[in-house]
Amino acid sequence: MATYRVVKGGGKATGTVEWSRVHCTGFSFLAVEVQPGRHARMEVTALAESGERIDHFEISRG
Repeated sequence: MATYRVVKGGGKATGTVEWSRVHCTGFSFLAVEVQPGRHARMEVTALAESGERIDHFEISRG
């Protein structure tokens, strides 16, 4: 299944996956970015099917 992810600057990087629930309508997508290390950080963004940002939160340590 063809897919994409949004990269810095708002561009799209295309790719493929063997299976994805994204093909079903009415679902949102969670994007998770993690920076490991002593001052670890995790950002979680919920996107609607339209690509609109529904929610976002960030957790950091250190």
